Amino acid sequence: RDAMQERERSAARLLKQGIDALNAGDPVGARRRIEESLALAPGALRAIFALAQVDLQEGKTGAALSGFERVLALERGAPERLPRELKAQALNNVGVIYFGRGQYEDSAHALEESASLNARDSRVWFNLGLARQKQGLAGGGLEALRTAHELDRRDAEIASELGRAYIGAQRWMDAVAVLLEATQLHPDSAPLWLEFAA
Repeated sequence: RDAMQERERSAARLLKQGIDALNAGDPVGARRRIEESLALAPGALRAIFALAQVDLQEGKTGAALSGFERVLALERGAPERLPRELKAQALNNVGVIYFGRGQYEDSAHALEESASLNARDSRVWFNLGLARQKQGLAGGGLEALRTAHELDRRDAEIASELGRAYIGAQRWMDAVAVLLEATQLHPDSAPLWLEFAA
């Protein structure tokens, strides 16, 4: 029992070092530490998730997608082992990867599930809005973008996309209201001024 507890402590320590390295912009060091942690605790969901994050940061989207999907598959057998925020983040990452591959229906499905777990994350709603737009669901896309904007009114990218969606829906006054506020918050943003001019 003592040996097993020491193994778990070592795995947790290595995982923390790996996450710290990833946050510090050192994916090589992060991968080494996280893989060492997984060697001690092969089924650790947090470590599998962290390794997928490293893959994503390095642009290895195929490996990242496999890692996030493995986390979600293992979580189904032991739901108490994965916090809601981590599951929501994994689903958001899966949605973003599918979006990049042009698989918009799969992207929207993953992002909708992510939003149901963490409804306060503006970037999840933003990603969902883009995915719905790509599916041809302009109304659903606009509503998701509006939710993202309500959660974070200072995000220039969200404001720009919402303004563009309002323009597409010919809701001119709504577009003006969003973009006027955004250009006041970000007076140096050329894309926002371009949308406002439109």
